[in-house]
Amino acid sequence: MIFNSLAYMLLLFLSRLVLPLTTAPALVLLSSSIIFYIFAGPFDFIIFASSLIFNWLIAIAVRGTQPRILVAVIFNLGLLFFFKYADFFFSLQFEAEKTTSSFIDLALPLGISFYTFQILSYHIDVARGHASEATKLQHFILFISFFPQLVAGPIVRSYCLLPQIERLFQGQRKKIYLLSFGFSLIIL
Repeated sequence: MIFNSLAYMLLLFLSRLVLPLTTAPALVLLSSSIIFYIFAGPFDFIIFASSLIFNWLIAIAVRGTQPRILVAVIFNLGLLFFFKYADFFFSLQFEAEKTTSSFIDLALPLGISFYTFQILSYHIDVARGHASEATKLQHFILFISFFPQLVAGPIVRSYCLLPQIERLFQGQRKKIYLLSFGFSLIIL
């Protein structure tokens, strides 16, 4: 979904209708981001949700800088490696065995490289003390699944975006000049 597409403008318009009616615009963003990922397909969403849950468990269960980074890197790069290169290794194995019905096709989940490196940057920032941990699971999920960023990038450091997400969940007042600046950028 490109920012200047009709689908994005429709989502923006619908969220603008919903935001004044609710006291939790963060929940609207969270549900929009999850719905956006569900539309990618059930397989992609299951992989994405599993990655989010496992990484949240890493964040709350693994203490210490080196163990946390080690577990996060092994899991996330292992997941990425599996989906990117499993077809290649399966085809090599079947070529060696000279079987003819050997085509295995693993679909590459949508955005797996992006959210893998986003999650790794989160773990590294927190482990090194550059950022504080997400205080709640919903903050972490929105940080990783924030759909405008997921589509167009770039990978955002957690100390830049996570405090803004937490303020949004706390219901802090929106600044009109920032909203108008954001809409101006979208229109441009």
